[in-house]
Amino acid sequence: MVTAILVTNITYADYLVGSVVGSIYHLPVYSVRQDPLSINQTIQKLLQNNVTNVIVIGGPAVISNLLLQELNESGISYTWIWGVTRYETSAYVALYFWNNSNSAVLITRDLVNHNVKGDKLQLVTEAVETAESNRIPLLIVPDGVLPSSTVFALEKLNVSNVYIFTGDYGDL
Repeated sequence: MVTAILVTNITYADYLVGSVVGSIYHLPVYSVRQDPLSINQTIQKLLQNNVTNVIVIGGPAVISNLLLQELNESGISYTWIWGVTRYETSAYVALYFWNNSNSAVLITRDLVNHNVKGDKLQLVTEAVETAESNRIPLLIVPDGVLPSSTVFALEKLNVSNVYIFTGDYGDL
């Protein structure tokens, strides 16, 4: 059985979270656009690579019913991890893949969009490298606050040390 991570190309946040998980757990990560042709091409690629199970990361705002239907029809089973927000989604991914982690990476929303450039892109790279090298979850948070879903995940995982990466807003 081959398992893979499947994310949409609509949000960079889901891709970042998925790529960290993929790197740590040696799972291939596939990014799919939500148009029918791209979905079909991605399903074909999954089948060609003998993928039998995918972990879909992202909510219904970015993951289409067509994608889920095509997975079912192709015989690829899936687990769908999502929250109402990207913050909840990243917290649920952390809780799905980790039972315990003394550390975690928090990265603010302003760093997880496709317009990030220059020194901010370097911060994103450092955040991902920190999570991967320490084998710890990466959680997305809004600028200046910790959502209850993030607090819950940090407490549930027994996190006592966080690495914080933030862009324009120096406080969290």
